[in-house]
Amino acid sequence: MGEQGETIRDRLDRFIEAAGTNRAHFERRCGLSNGYIRNMNDNMSARTLMQVCKAYADLNPMWLISGEGPMRRDDARTVDDLREVVRRQGEVIEMLTKLLDDAKL
Repeated sequence: MGEQGETIRDRLDRFIEAAGTNRAHFERRCGLSNGYIRNMNDNMSARTLMQVCKAYADLNPMWLISGEGPMRRDDARTVDDLREVVRRQGEVIEMLTKLLDDAKL
């Protein structure tokens, strides 16, 4: 359960810090206006929640809204995480291909 008196804004700030980013980057990535978090009341529309969860698939929406459960979904990865995995796999394949080509000489 969330900390006593903790707001959605407080939990957003905790998530942003845990994600290693800042409010401005978070807002841009989610398609929110500049200063949205600073100016938000302690509520979030369903549309905004969907935008945030689409941009950060690992964020647990139940935790964000109520403070209940874990901050992150254990079984979800963000699109950026998956792109990084694919990029790294591509680098490994290129390196192995080069090693095989060099071995043929």
